[in-house]
Amino acid sequence: MDQTKFPCLEINEHYYLREIRLTDAEQYFNYINHLDVKKFVPENCLPKTTTRAAADMLFLIKLLENKNGAYWAIAKTATDEMIGTCGFETWHKQHGRLEMVYDLDPKYWNKYITQRAIKQIIGFAFYNMPVNRIEAVTKTDNPKSINVLKKLNFTKEGKLRQFRYFKQNYADIYMYSLLKHEYMQTAKEDYTIKKWHRYFHETV
Repeated sequence: MDQTKFPCLEINEHYYLREIRLTDAEQYFNYINHLDVKKFVPENCLPKTTTRAAADMLFLIKLLENKNGAYWAIAKTATDEMIGTCGFETWHKQHGRLEMVYDLDPKYWNKYITQRAIKQIIGFAFYNMPVNRIEAVTKTDNPKSINVLKKLNFTKEGKLRQFRYFKQNYADIYMYSLLKHEYMQTAKEDYTIKKWHRYFHETV
């Protein structure tokens, strides 16, 4: 992959999706450990130090390079400051499935930023990557996340009981999914987003 290029995507005039950088680690560490965020993040996924946060950033950066997924920083257009992340960190290539993950600094909640960001990366995935299904899981007591998925026409498939470990307790989660043919029924053709199609189809 040409390291000088990355599929940056516009969210609106104030925010966009760019590549993740190691210099984002401190910002990521601060907001992911916010009380309102970390209660929805599995214990093993919470960085306890900025060094661990940097290692997490490196893992996400390498996903696109190694064709194992794709991950973006949600950033302010004016300052380039990272305020969240979203992307696909698990790709079951044989079955054409992506698992989508997203987070956002609480200072920017209730502005539809996550919803608009996810809409962009869903389009990117279905137009460029050989995938048939995008799935996301969320805790049953996370109404904001659930609402985002509903607004993006994800289907609630059911409850997975005591599926993930949070703060010394096993928690129930909901499984949501969106299939490619469902997305394409309402998607508007956008040829600009297809620029990475060849990259992902060369060797999968």
